Amino acid sequence: MSPTAPVLDKPLRADARRNREKVLAAARAVFADQGVDAQMDDVAKRADVGVGTVYRHFPTKEALLNALSDELFAVVAVHTRTLLTLEDPWEAFTRAMWFGAEKTAGDRAFTEIMAAQRK
Repeated sequence: MSPTAPVLDKPLRADARRNREKVLAAARAVFADQGVDAQMDDVAKRADVGVGTVYRHFPTKEALLNALSDELFAVVAVHTRTLLTLEDPWEAFTRAMWFGAEKTAGDRAFTEIMAAQRK
């Protein structure tokens, strides 16, 4: 395989998939509480896995924060698509905005990430 050949994503083993989900759940809580300055060690401790497990799934803190942001945007997008069936566009819009606000309220890291995008 050449150094520039793309690496194919293999399905994760069941235990690796469980660990990845534990890491994401722990990271969601840790970063929501502590913001982007939270440490990967704190995520590992909360997930009850070794820090090497965290880094195996997410090689950098930025990769982990990106995964959390992608996950959050996906949840909001799925919910917003369900609102397309509403007859009143304003009702759909306001419900989408409220849903997004409720999902991000109290999430310190997400707020810090979004604030940094303005700079």
